[in-house]
Order: sequence, then structure tokens, then C-alpha cells
Amino acid sequence: ENGFIAEGERAAGRALTISFETVNATVATLHGFYKTSRFREGHRILRELDHTFEHADDGMPLTALLPELRYLRGVHSIEPAKVLVATAEFDDRLSIQEDDFFFSSSLLWRLKLVGVDDEFYAAVAQATAQKSSWLPKFPFSRGGDGGDGEPANVTTLTDRFRILLPVSGDGVVETLHPVLNVLKVAALIGAGESARAHEFTNELRRASEQAATPAPPEAAVPDGGAPLVMGSALLHAQEALREVAVPLCDALLVLARGDFAEAAALLLELRPKFGLLGGDEMQQDMLDQTLLVAVLQAAQVPVANEVTDEVAPYEGDDPSVLYHLWLARALVNERCSRRSLSPQTWEWHSRVHHRLGKKAIADVSALRALDLGLRQGGKDAN
Repeated sequence: ENGFIAEGERAAGRALTISFETVNATVATLHGFYKTSRFREGHRILRELDHTFEHADDGMPLTALLPELRYLRGVHSIEPAKVLVATAEFDDRLSIQEDDFFFSSSLLWRLKLVGVDDEFYAAVAQATAQKSSWLPKFPFSRGGDGGDGEPANVTTLTDRFRILLPVSGDGVVETLHPVLNVLKVAALIGAGESARAHEFTNELRRASEQAATPAPPEAAVPDGGAPLVMGSALLHAQEALREVAVPLCDALLVLARGDFAEAAALLLELRPKFGLLGGDEMQQDMLDQTLLVAVLQAAQVPVANEVTDEVAPYEGDDPSVLYHLWLARALVNERCSRRSLSPQTWEWHSRVHHRLGKKAIADVSALRALDLGLRQGGKDAN
């Protein structure tokens, strides 16, 4: 977390040499890989530690880290467009507990950012029914019995978001970790509950306007510890709620109704404040991706992972689209400089330059994305 990646990886490597079931060492290593965008290495260590997941809910050491470990595994799958593998990380949880909400909602929101939607899962179901392949072994339909409030047939992204609502603490404003309020709004939006998302955002607004009461230092980290990705905020929770969380929820609601240009403007204004919510690199990067996706959509650049056809150059003269194309180019160039090993970033870089009519640059970026593992393993693998 302090940026000493090499030292951290050596320490984690020694721990894993002693025991492959040292889950906290695996979690720390994967965080390091994410910080340096080494998703291919992350996949390799996860394959080597597959047995760690086989009996994850049955007496495994440090089971409190399992939701985070599954989230990391899912994120390392989304980057190279292995969205079905990432979906399985959510579906394999037999039940979603309150402690899982942060990671489960973040994973589903990341899937939404790369263009995964209900139509995508419908296409997967159709492909599964039409031919014999490896696809059926993934639980695209959780196929539960409907007990414990869980839907009996969960096949879409909307269904998966709805599973989270009973454990989200809907309507309860989180005071210690304001980012949880943002994820509650994201979950409501993903579940198609925009009206409830508006109501909860207004409740957040009212709570943020109340006079802040300083919390004792020991209250910053409940129960003596917190997951690595939660971190501690740089502002008092009340200030973070007012200055960042509420405007961020407003921006998500604007994005949900399809006003991409306004959402991009709101998120761009908030971007310098993302860090004030606390958390680690992955949490900040998810917010950055949300901004980038809003800009891409405002620029009429496709974001969906299944897009494989060449993106046509923009030939119109709409000032808003042209502005957002140039803004998208600036953002993806910056992201490529920070995450030079990220296949998803290079794919978006390629699409933006195709839209700008810069085919030579776009083709090189597309090859770079493929070289880093994007959509490797055949069409059905993604």
C-alpha cells in the first residue's frame, strides 16, 4: 500500500512458499499486480492457487478475506475481457452476506462499465443452448430454489444486482465509509430501481447537511481492522459524504438516465476529490473508469467488450461529440501512461483513435491489447 511493490511481493512470495493457503499473502500480491497492471501474472498465480477456491466456504483459513479474494479474481478477469469468468466469481457465492456487499457490488459495477448488460447474458444463454461447449459449466443461472429471499432464476445483470439489495442496508446512511453509500446507489441503479436510488441520494443529502460530530480515532477502523480496499478516508466522514459521495451519487443517477455529457462533466469536476473517499488503488481506479466510460459514451465510442468490428470514424459536426472525443483521447492517453500493461485500456485507446480517424494509431493499440491478453481463448471465452 505504501508503494514498495517489489518488497511486498518478495514478502508475499516467502509466505506463499511456506503455505499456498496464506490467503492474505495472495490478496496482497494481487493488489500489487493490480497497481502495476500485471493482469497476466495475476491470472497465473490465481490458476496456481485454484485449490484455494475449491473449498472456500468450508474451514479455509482467514475466510474473512474470501470476498476480497473473489473480487480480486473477478477484476483480474474483467481486464482481459474474461467477463464470464468474472461473473462466475459472483455466481459461485451460494449466498451474499452483508460483509460481501462492498466487493460484490463493486464487481458487478465493473462488469457494467465494460458494457456487460442483460442482452449480453441472453446471448450467452442462447449460445449455451445451441451448442455443446465449455459454457454450461459456468453458473449463468444460479438456479436456486428461491429460499432465503433469493430469486429462483437469476440470469441477467439486473437479477444479480437485485440479489444485493437485501444485504445493502438500503436506506441506512453509512457514516464510517461513505463510499458504501455510493455503491448502494450503484446497486439500486443496476437493479433498475432508479426511483429508490433518487430517494436514497436525497436521504444522503439530508444526512450530509447535518452538523458533523467528530468521531474518536478508534472509530475510524471498526472491529479492529478493515479490508485492504476500504482504507481510511482523508476527510471526516461527514465532509466526505457532503463533498464527494452525494455529488458522485448525483452523477451516477445522471449517467443512468443516459445523459452522458452531463454525467461526464459532473464526474470530471469531482475527479480531483475521488481520493478523499479513501480506499486503495482499485477503488480509485473504479471511479476513474466510471468517468472514462461516461466520456466514451458521450463521444459515441462503444465500450462493450464484445465489440470486435472496427469502429467507424466520426464524420458529424456535433460540438459535444467532438469535444468529448478529444477529452476521451486525453483520458485514454493518460491512462495508458499510468497503466501501460492494461489490455482494456489499450482497447479503449484503439476505439477512440478509430473514431478520430487515426487508423494507424488505432491498429497498433488494438494489437497491443491483444498482445496483453484481451479476448484470448476464442470468442466463446469472453
